[in-house]
Amino acid sequence: MLVGNILSFLGPKFRKTLLLLWSHRASFILFFRKRFLAISMNHGRAEQSGLNVRFGTFLFYASFGLS
Repeated sequence: MLVGNILSFLGPKFRKTLLLLWSHRASFILFFRKRFLAISMNHGRAEQSGLNVRFGTFLFYASFGLS
């Protein structure tokens, strides 16, 4: 069982942790931006060009879930 006090995790420590999480997510999305744009702009063409559309979609939504 997890035990903790959410009120003790406020202030600068919280902002630093949040900044770290969001910067990792932003760098992840920037790294895969061409794949994400290709899938979102023209799904059919992305499949025809050989992109794994299902995995690309999973990566995009997993980035939201992990951050």
